[in-house]
Amino acid sequence: MAMATGAASGAAAAVAGASVEQLVAQTLQAATNPSHEIVQKAEAQLREWEQQPGFFPTIARLSMRRGGGGGEGVSSTEDSEVKVRWMAAVYLKNGVERYWRPNSRQELPAEQKQQIREVLLRHYDAEEVPQVALQIAVLLGRLARTDYPRFWPELLPTLMKQLQSCSTDGDSALQQRILIVLHYVLKALASRRLMAEQRAFEELGSQIFAYLAWDIWAPLTTRFLQLVRKEQAMALNALQRAYVVMRSLRKLVVYGCAKPYKSTDHMNFVEQLFQRLRQCLELRYELKMGSATPGTATILTELERFVIKMMKTLNELMERHSVSFARFVPVALEFSFHYVFHEGTALIFDAGDRINFKNFAIQALNMLKGIMLSGNDSISAPPEGGASIEDELLASAAQSHAKFFTAERVTYICEKIVTHYFLLTQQELEEWQQDPEGYDFLPGSLSPNIFSSLFEALFLLLHEAGECDTKIVVLGTMTLLVEKMSEYIEPQALQFIAYLPLLWRESEEYDLLRCAIIGTLEQLVRTIRDVPEPMKPFLYSVIELSTDLQQHSHVYLIEDGIMLWLAVIGNSTALTPELLALCDHLLPIIEMSSENLRTVLQLIHAYILLDAQAYLSRYGEGFVAYCVRSFEDIRVEGIIAMLRIFETCLKTDAAMGLRLVRPALPFVFQQVCLKQEYPMTMGWYLTIVARTLLIDQSVFMSVVQQLPQADALARILDVWIEMFPMVPDTHAEKRKLFCLAFASIFGSNELLLARLPHILQLVDETLGEVMDKQYAATDEGASKTTPRFYDSLVIHDEHELDELQQQLGSGGGVSEDFHTKGYPAKTYHDDRHRQLVLKDPVYKIPLTEYLKWQLQSLQAQLGSQRYEQVMCSVVPEVLERITMYIEQTVPKACVVCAGSGSGSGSGAPADETLSEQVESG
Repeated sequence: MAMATGAASGAAAAVAGASVEQLVAQTLQAATNPSHEIVQKAEAQLREWEQQPGFFPTIARLSMRRGGGGGEGVSSTEDSEVKVRWMAAVYLKNGVERYWRPNSRQELPAEQKQQIREVLLRHYDAEEVPQVALQIAVLLGRLARTDYPRFWPELLPTLMKQLQSCSTDGDSALQQRILIVLHYVLKALASRRLMAEQRAFEELGSQIFAYLAWDIWAPLTTRFLQLVRKEQAMALNALQRAYVVMRSLRKLVVYGCAKPYKSTDHMNFVEQLFQRLRQCLELRYELKMGSATPGTATILTELERFVIKMMKTLNELMERHSVSFARFVPVALEFSFHYVFHEGTALIFDAGDRINFKNFAIQALNMLKGIMLSGNDSISAPPEGGASIEDELLASAAQSHAKFFTAERVTYICEKIVTHYFLLTQQELEEWQQDPEGYDFLPGSLSPNIFSSLFEALFLLLHEAGECDTKIVVLGTMTLLVEKMSEYIEPQALQFIAYLPLLWRESEEYDLLRCAIIGTLEQLVRTIRDVPEPMKPFLYSVIELSTDLQQHSHVYLIEDGIMLWLAVIGNSTALTPELLALCDHLLPIIEMSSENLRTVLQLIHAYILLDAQAYLSRYGEGFVAYCVRSFEDIRVEGIIAMLRIFETCLKTDAAMGLRLVRPALPFVFQQVCLKQEYPMTMGWYLTIVARTLLIDQSVFMSVVQQLPQADALARILDVWIEMFPMVPDTHAEKRKLFCLAFASIFGSNELLLARLPHILQLVDETLGEVMDKQYAATDEGASKTTPRFYDSLVIHDEHELDELQQQLGSGGGVSEDFHTKGYPAKTYHDDRHRQLVLKDPVYKIPLTEYLKWQLQSLQAQLGSQRYEQVMCSVVPEVLERITMYIEQTVPKACVVCAGSGSGSGSGAPADETLSEQVESG
């Protein structure tokens, strides 16, 4: 079936176009049918039409509400039209995701794209159904992200012109629809990461911010405050519009201005936010205390959303533009203190001292916390000799900070935190009643003595008990005591350990009792750490029996047996033949059922860390083959666990690890090409890609050539660049790994050179995260300081590893490299994890040194003239910062004593060592 396009002309073409539209509309309506069979047929038909020219422009026209209103009532025909428009909008949005991006597979022709843009921009504001209008707004935002301003320059001017027109005419419903679309467009534009795109958004912000702030937001907020006590319906309408435009202003304040402190409009707007927050909080209190009306609850809900949005705007401004926020530090400190700790608490607490506006308190506390944390960083006294506006703002903020946090006020704040915010809620009290063991209930100094006496009494009772049920209860209690006593258990444990084999033999007919014994053994092994030699044969036999699928009792014992096995491996110092032989049970367990997959994968991971050579040479190929068979059938969590094991293989023994995981690499690379996974999963796929690239580029290219896509390498690079910013800030080590991998392929390939500006921008962002700055005295005099940088992820010894691990923990996230799930902190397994980190290139090689070496190599390959041409395509600020990092980097151990000079001083021998270290990773 051929689709009619907008280029068709004449009466016949018009009739054909109308009939095509009608046919597609009927199919879309069928896709909303309650019958599953009808829906399947409709979806299959739509998928078939996707490849036809003109299909998506037709869908775009069907998603729009064109023509007059709907009359007095809503007929069944009108209802079906709404369903068709909603389905068309959703289908078009999904189609844009697949076919709109430049260079994507089966990209829509430019002519059809233009038709879709024209239809959307002509009719988007006519949609009155909120659900459909939201889909259209999201769709316009997605198109704007890729097309504005290059292919769609008229988008923002048209939106702003229509917004001004409806503001003049007083059409509030139309204004709200346009504001929603404008918000999603600005949100999409603000999310773009390239430097040139960010500058374009800042230029756009300078053009529209004042109008949105002073001609839309301010009048709407004032109108709401004036009408709320008289006309609640009109007040609610004004508040909803003010909330929508506030969402847009949040993006413009945070991302639409490089230096807000230089903009009078931005500074006045922030000042207005504090004033409006006070008014809204007082109004909220007044509404809650007043007589309830039918519309009061709705207004309260919307008002709270409005308050939270303003607070989030202030907090994001503080985080991203600390210099600009420095002017408001005194106001922010007093504001947060007043409403969270002082007289203003009456507005957010009930008469019974129960908080009724938690989200506001959280945002206000975050503001206070942010100012306190930045007191040691950006909002601090500047170095001597500076007299710029920035220095004056920072100096003023530092003075306000010191003046505010007096000893008396800090004491008062701490008392309020304890007496107002640390109180147990009713839910917490109920949890206490249900699970008292979850709380500490005895002072630490008294516990060991009491626990010891209890343990001895329970051991005697276990001897004397005759009933199986009694023994199970006693063992459960003793297991709890072992956990509570921790290292104090060892003196009492030896006699108990000697008794357990006898109890095991006596319980041959009682599987539930054996489950209790295994649970006790697991807790003992975890607590003691150094397992006594006489105990090991017994432990191995228990694990053997409980995980042997040929034994009938495995049905009851396997789960507890695996947990005991995990504890034993974690506290083993060497891989004995008996311990290795147990691995015969691992693959059969997960091939039988995925129920224990997570724990078994933890076991395999622990075995590799214990002795990679012994385990992988015997079981590695079978495990990888199982993974390849299972990738399509298991959940995301299982795939990530397998990829984590692959990475451990590559880090423990690069050559053998790469040889073993080679059969799984086509699947991993193909998933990157398809880009169908969530960012977290894609991050792990890209980690394996990066490790492969660093270890052996020939293997990398052989896998790429094995993929069905002709442009596989280009796709992988594009997806990699696109997904890079989605790696969380708490995973700086993964960002550095990606940068090392990118740098390793700097060469004369035009495919790579075309993407070099994007890659270097990502490298620049990563350097900003991993490079720490300290000041060292220069030769000119000790009063002046020169910044020196070092790679904070480079680790030389255990002491530096402890410091890094502590920083990662206190920063709110823990690196994947310190992942020891299933084990307590003090185990031999944890020690092996730490040793693996110490040999990882990510933690051994300074990123700036490797980058410098690779750029020099690239220059040698291209020649000076061609190299300069390539570098001209890089954003100057990015190149300037990268050069600064490279020239002002010193070895981590020498930061304190660094004087003058630039660069790392590494010569050719150091470069060769650097290359060997990367490839050995």
